[in-house]
Amino acid sequence: MTTVLTRGRDLYHRTKLRIKQEIAEKIRVFVSAPEGSPAGTLSPLAELTEVIAHRFSHQLVMQARAQLTGAAGTVIRQEKALQQDMFVDAASAQSPLLGMIASAFPSVTKRVLKNPSALPALMNLLGQMGTGAGSPSQGSSGNGGTVADRIRNTQ
Repeated sequence: MTTVLTRGRDLYHRTKLRIKQEIAEKIRVFVSAPEGSPAGTLSPLAELTEVIAHRFSHQLVMQARAQLTGAAGTVIRQEKALQQDMFVDAASAQSPLLGMIASAFPSVTKRVLKNPSALPALMNLLGQMGTGAGSPSQGSSGNGGTVADRIRNTQ
């Protein structure tokens, strides 16, 4: 019976040693470049590490880009709002009627902010409206166009 136990133990140790050697070989193959491969060939571990690093860096870049774009958009919106507020305040100081129109008609304010050369045309229209003499009815000019058309035509 001792011979059976000895043989069993020997078989166990040989199997254990063979499995350890196979695992060590698999790890060596995974970690090192294949034998006989040209210089610069990466091991499977190096390739895996490179892919993971590339994906990680790509995610970092995309996240940073999104944060910077969002911050830039917020700054632009705040600047536009401040420009509009400054225009309304300056228009109110220059002419109460212009200030009223700037407050009442935000689209006119935006058009003047985008195209400052439209401001003289707007002032001219306000002057015509204020005098009442020969002022066209229902927002049309004497030239057959509307007030909005005259402002657009100054661009």
